[in-house]
Amino acid sequence: MGANNSKTNTTRRSRQFFTELYQDLQNQREGYEENYMNFIQSQIEIHESIQRNLNRPSPNPSSPVSTVPSTSSHISTPSTNTNSGNITYYDTRPYFSSSTSSASPLPSVPLSPSNVVTPSNNTNTGNISNTGAIPKTRKVPDTRTNSSLVGVKCVTCNTDFTSHIFQCRNGHSSCNFCRFLKKNCGLCSMAITDVRNITLEATIADIKTKHTTTTTNERIKCRNARLGCCLSFTIYEMDDHLQECPYTDMECPLKSIYQTCSWKGKINDICTHFNNEHPDNCVGEVDKEMTLRNIDKDQTLVYYVNIGQFNFIIYIELNKNKRTLSMTAQLLGTKVSASKWTYEFNVYDKHKPQRKFQYIDVCYSNTALIKEIFNNQQCATLNAEYAKTFINRGCLTYKFFLKRNAKYISKNSKN
Repeated sequence: MGANNSKTNTTRRSRQFFTELYQDLQNQREGYEENYMNFIQSQIEIHESIQRNLNRPSPNPSSPVSTVPSTSSHISTPSTNTNSGNITYYDTRPYFSSSTSSASPLPSVPLSPSNVVTPSNNTNTGNISNTGAIPKTRKVPDTRTNSSLVGVKCVTCNTDFTSHIFQCRNGHSSCNFCRFLKKNCGLCSMAITDVRNITLEATIADIKTKHTTTTTNERIKCRNARLGCCLSFTIYEMDDHLQECPYTDMECPLKSIYQTCSWKGKINDICTHFNNEHPDNCVGEVDKEMTLRNIDKDQTLVYYVNIGQFNFIIYIELNKNKRTLSMTAQLLGTKVSASKWTYEFNVYDKHKPQRKFQYIDVCYSNTALIKEIFNNQQCATLNAEYAKTFINRGCLTYKFFLKRNAKYISKNSKN
């Protein structure tokens, strides 16, 4: 009987021991699982923080993340910034390998818990923000002054555009790096072609130029410098200059008068255009006797005149309603260049040389609207009745002259 009781007690103690052991193992397992999930969650948060930081545009040319060429089979190793609070950056972007002709993607590098900032081991919370960890050696871009550059990104890799921008067949814009890697468009999956988006390139260049020069009086060259314009202006003056820059594409001067010619081109081609397309408008010459007929009818005469590298347009209008005869001259160029030239009109009866009408004024730039000049009578203007007093045999005789201002001639002679 005593032996049976002893065996029963031993069995009970053994069962209790294994029950407690099993419970301890269960508790340890749950603790391990909880710690493991916490560790995985912390690594995900750190990885997302670093990714956001990598996508942020750098305010200076030297970026802590760079694409490293590799000549061997291993990948680039992380570099630790001693001033960044133990923050380690891993380059997960594509890189070039000199051993192959094509680009290969850089595999992601596992984050080491001992080398990254985690909520448990970071005591300097000033280095952690909602937008990711910021090294002390970097400055956060001021979006208040750089807001015009926000959102101008490649649709394929979501990075800021550089100087060359390419399009897919649907017109979506991607950067040069994505085209080099022969990626497909990030929006429509079409192949990125060699067609460049010139308009967007010019817009981004203009935004960056304004952003870097609006706080200074720095003078920048005209965007038409490669075409021959040698002038430079501040950013505030540039827009006004581009409207009158002779190297910007211009319309044919006859379009504003006759609405017939649709030509557009450079000023260097204007002489060829008039000689080929409008030879009747090239008969006007300086100090050449010319005549007008039917001065009682509305008519507008336009003559192209070339003097060396300068191009002029002579305008003569007979307005029946206002009963006026108006004459003026424009230089195809800037207002400054036009101000260095004067035009002169002489209306006379060649049988009475002692009597004539003479008018001298400074030339206009072609940026001035010719209709406004005539409507405001800011040019040589004769009353129709007075003009008729110079008619001889049904014709009104006149001459025009184009002269360089004396003070500019004297300067040139000294040089």
